[in-house]
Amino acid sequence: MITKIPSIKDLNLTVIIGGMIYISPDSIIFKSFSTEKIQLFTILFLCSTSIFLIHRILKNSIPITTRNVLIFIYLVTSVLLSSLINLDFSLGFYYLILLFITSFLIAHFYGIERIARVFNKWIIFICINSIVLFVILSVFSELLIAIPTIENSRDIAYKNLYIVATFVDVSSQRVIGIFREPGVFSVYITVALIFNLFVLSDSKNINWVLIITMLLTFSTSGYIALILVFIASFVKNSKGIKSLPSIFFVVMVSVIIVSFNFDLFGLVFNKFDSSSSSYGTFLARSASVFVNADIIINNFFFGVGLTDYPEQFFDFSIQIYGIGLESGTQSTNTFFAHGAVLGAGVMVTTLFLIWRLAKSVSNKNVIVCVLIFLAILSVLSSQDLRFSNLFNLLIFLGVTTNFERLNYNKRIS
Repeated sequence: MITKIPSIKDLNLTVIIGGMIYISPDSIIFKSFSTEKIQLFTILFLCSTSIFLIHRILKNSIPITTRNVLIFIYLVTSVLLSSLINLDFSLGFYYLILLFITSFLIAHFYGIERIARVFNKWIIFICINSIVLFVILSVFSELLIAIPTIENSRDIAYKNLYIVATFVDVSSQRVIGIFREPGVFSVYITVALIFNLFVLSDSKNINWVLIITMLLTFSTSGYIALILVFIASFVKNSKGIKSLPSIFFVVMVSVIIVSFNFDLFGLVFNKFDSSSSSYGTFLARSASVFVNADIIINNFFFGVGLTDYPEQFFDFSIQIYGIGLESGTQSTNTFFAHGAVLGAGVMVTTLFLIWRLAKSVSNKNVIVCVLIFLAILSVLSSQDLRFSNLFNLLIFLGVTTNFERLNYNKRIS
């Protein structure tokens, strides 16, 4: 097992990004096993990071543009108004504001290039460990017994080594890194791949590590994102039409491999078959759009708030599907869930900021921008990551990226 964390000059940023990945609602420990102590530790991490960055920004006299401040204020105000209008004073609102503050400060102080480089080193570290564990357990499955077992609040059992984890059930092995499920891991891999191809232009070997890991997640949305990202890369490097044969070859080879391996085909596509036990995944994807859309239409400006959201989702799903669905497991679209809870304005704003991020990393190439945007949309539409450190960091990179690129060389680490 590879346990050596890559050496990085900027220790502060390394610790911050590592904390944003590990001390996160997306990870197994800090989501599935939430206790008061762990929640308190998470809040202390965000608070200490914010205080540190405020000090560094003031010390180095780094300016913040009025536009960036206004976007930040709008998002924070939207959260507060949803809380006040709905008479809902759940702590989740204030945790989200703290997450906004921390993410905004990280994005503004460090900038996308430095964040991307450190983020990718962490993700490559997790990916390599995941591949090694997958290979070892595929050959020596009996070793699974020796790995400590933990269960989350939904009684799903994991084998946890803290630097990497896996499901207990060997027959359904899918790499999950340190995250609560393969779909969440695919979000991180997609972002790392976009950073590597469009921000850093790093080694092709790193791309292959990310690609292999993505394939081993068997995540449908991850596969879609992978294809879109590589089409965007071909377009960027081949100026469009010259890349079509390569694109066709990659897509056809992928289709043939999956189609003729029935186990793989079932694992990836059974969720679209209503007679399959995996159909619930497709139902969740559908409900997370249509049920949330109905909630947004009926609560357009301020949403329904955090407390009433589960009940509203349950009631509206009965109207649409004839069965009551739980928001905790069936609402998997980050953007629509944001709109249902906080109002349409927040949903539109977060979509716009992800678009701005895609536009920036694509160097304003419209086709590449659309493909990157759709890739990010694909993975974020399959998971509810409203309280994810990564999702909120991406939002505020969308706020600050253009400004920080102009001033990147002036920044002081």
